[in-house]
Amino acid sequence: MDKYLKLQCVKGLLMSLEEQLGMRFQKDGLSENEKRIITEKYYDAIQEQLEEEEDEKKKQLILSLHKRGMISENDKNEMLGIAIRPTQEDIDLKKDNVQEMLEETNQIDDSQVKKFMINGIRKLIISDQLTYSELLDLAFDKPNLSTEYTITYSYKDKFDRSGSIILGDDPITIKDDMVFNITDTSKA
Repeated sequence: MDKYLKLQCVKGLLMSLEEQLGMRFQKDGLSENEKRIITEKYYDAIQEQLEEEEDEKKKQLILSLHKRGMISENDKNEMLGIAIRPTQEDIDLKKDNVQEMLEETNQIDDSQVKKFMINGIRKLIISDQLTYSELLDLAFDKPNLSTEYTITYSYKDKFDRSGSIILGDDPITIKDDMVFNITDTSKA
């Protein structure tokens, strides 16, 4: 049932209740405060009943999707809020993935790893070059694409070297101990 229709049903029920309560209140001779408290309790009870009915419908839908093979056991349990126990297959798969990662890591030569700083945070990569976009991704979890950034860098070899990168520049060759500073220049 769509939300508008449901809201209309609730309003209808509440109006009916108010009429019924109004007659009862007249017979009982209750004060306005007592009438308000009783009415609020009825409202709360109806709202709670509607929420329980909706929760039950969601549960039935989830169980139906699972029965048809459209969602997995773990997805079903997660949607229903049931604690998920990993299967032996899940545990074995994770062990295999960890083993593969360790094997890949052992194949990396230390000379391949580049160490540098972006905005004061040490970074490690296995790449000789990085683009403007890659540097933004390393500096920020989600860089704002509408923001203009200026990337400056410096490093020491025989000389002190420095420069800047803007969007569209060629990738920069990464040297150990390079320092990158990335600033928002769209407001400048």
